[in-house]
Amino acid sequence: IPAERFAERLQPDRFNLIEMVAHLADWEDIFLDRLRQTVERPGSTILAYDETKRAEEKRYAERDIHHEAQVFANRRRDTLDFISGLAPE
Repeated sequence: IPAERFAERLQPDRFNLIEMVAHLADWEDIFLDRLRQTVERPGSTILAYDETKRAEEKRYAERDIHHEAQVFANRRRDTLDFISGLAPE
């Protein structure tokens, strides 16, 4: 995808590419926290988030897509390390 199209919205109510990558980077920590919570406190309540509000508050549209892709890769590695360290049961 050419860089000049990163901010293009294909649908008015959906994320553009920059926002998608920022969302993945931002939510990977939330996902890992939820995994940890599930392992450490089975049956506990998972907090809900308003994705649209969070995207606006965190200014996803203003983020650097390349930086966010690296952040996501690093955070995903942390998630995979956590999962790999779990006992089979």
